[in-house]
Amino acid sequence: MHERTEAPRLRNTLENAARYRYRNRPAQPGQGRSSAPTEQVLQSLAAHKQRLGHVRAQVRALTAQRNVSLAQAVGSGLRISAAAGILGETVPGTRRIALAVDDPPPAALSRDEHVHALQTVRTELEAAATAKETLERELRLLVAQAYALGFTDEAQLAALAGLPAESVRRSLPCRRRAG
Repeated sequence: MHERTEAPRLRNTLENAARYRYRNRPAQPGQGRSSAPTEQVLQSLAAHKQRLGHVRAQVRALTAQRNVSLAQAVGSGLRISAAAGILGETVPGTRRIALAVDDPPPAALSRDEHVHALQTVRTELEAAATAKETLERELRLLVAQAYALGFTDEAQLAALAGLPAESVRRSLPCRRRAG
């Protein structure tokens, strides 16, 4: 028998050529640039997004703990102005926080123990807030890298990073000059 050989067919060449391509983006996901850096950036974005979620939850928990500790301290007789000095807040802000907590659990602590508890919570909250800001800064850098690799949709980048769209818009190099 005689085998028949065919010239290699270019599948869907006309279909791919007729499709609209977004600016700064290859026609197909695997076409143009290698996918290794893209995968690395996507994995880094996912990991940073997860860490940012944990840090945000930690900040919320520490804030709730600070509010309850403040309400307990004020309920035990610590002056609001003293508590404001310990927390680094204004007196009206401290008063608002202390009064916002409904029925704080009773605490049989001395004044010094309340002061120490407030100082500890403040230190932990400042450390968590610093970690959150650092992670958000790193995420904005990763978003800029992803944009350079061809991810041009700001909403998609915001979803991948877990950041607000406005923050993503500000971190993109081409958007900073325009807006």
